[in-house]
Amino acid sequence: MASGGPFGSTGSGSSSTIESSNAPASAGEMGTGCSAYSNSTWLEELRVKDFALVSEQVVAFRPGFNVITGESGSGKSVLVEAFGQVLGSPAPSECVRTPAELASVEGVFVLSGGKVEAARLLLSREGLPQKALPSSSMDGTAVRLTVRREIIQSGGGTRSRCYINGTPTSLRVLRALGALLVDTNGQHAALSLREPATQLAMLDRLAGTAALVAAFGEALACLRAVEARLGELDELGDEGEREALQKVCDIVSSPLTHTPTAVVCVCLATQRVCF
Repeated sequence: MASGGPFGSTGSGSSSTIESSNAPASAGEMGTGCSAYSNSTWLEELRVKDFALVSEQVVAFRPGFNVITGESGSGKSVLVEAFGQVLGSPAPSECVRTPAELASVEGVFVLSGGKVEAARLLLSREGLPQKALPSSSMDGTAVRLTVRREIIQSGGGTRSRCYINGTPTSLRVLRALGALLVDTNGQHAALSLREPATQLAMLDRLAGTAALVAAFGEALACLRAVEARLGELDELGDEGEREALQKVCDIVSSPLTHTPTAVVCVCLATQRVCF
């Protein structure tokens, strides 16, 4: 599948073309959501504007094996660098194309069922609103997540603005989401195996404890929300409200809630605790 035109150009005005080719797919695989890859998470589209040598480019991919080819100087490295920006990599110095003041890179991901729930849990923990969270499809169509990063030239450096499904977020959240969705292999591919989070995720996957991990994560998120609310009460003068919320925290921290499968939901308005 051709990328659609010149990706990079030399100062003399000549251009080179970078192409994205795909492994053949059968007619059944080309249906809605590409059923043969329904359990896969993949990058569907990468949109680049005013980044490095690229004025504006859209590169489309298909599920399965994709190959990026091109002669030297055609922009393969720029494409990889641009994709890294979607994953939260540090922005290179002077990456904004002159004379523009802002570069943007946007990636559209198609999520598998497991990644939908994992992404929802991650983003909800980070406090993103409901509209930013991917939702499971009821009709079998693909679930998509759009990640965009804008890089602004500021003085002698750069700063970034990040968005997930149009909702502003931080670069830290972008990195966490990128680590969840993409497994990058390269010269230092084994480095990710040294990360405790990667090791723990692999252990949970091998042990088949994904459901317990999700339940514990929800319970922990509830507990953190209560603890945060309790911290806010330090600035309040209402002793009655302080005592009521402390009672709720005591219930949440009781031995009854310490079972591995317990999920605790707390309503701060009524001080009710549900298991």
